[in-house]
Amino acid sequence: MRLAQDRGDHEVTLTTFRDVAFNSPYYERHGFEPVAEPDRSDAMVARVAAEAEYGLDPVQRVVMRRSVPGR
Repeated sequence: MRLAQDRGDHEVTLTTFRDVAFNSPYYERHGFEPVAEPDRSDAMVARVAAEAEYGLDPVQRVVMRRSVPGR
C-alpha cells in the first residue's frame, strides 16, 4: 500500500485462491474486496487468463481490489 501511495495509484489489485482459508479471507480482513467478473478491467481478465495458461483453474481464483488510503 505504501508503494501504491508513493506512486499515486488509486487501487491495488491481486489474484489469489478463492477457497484457501488463509488467502482470500486474509485479504478481506485487510480491506480487499472481490471483483465480480463483469466489473473486471481488461488487465484483470488478462491476469486470470495468464494464470490459467500456467495451470491455475480460473474457477478457483478470485480477483480482489482495495482502494489506496488517502486517494
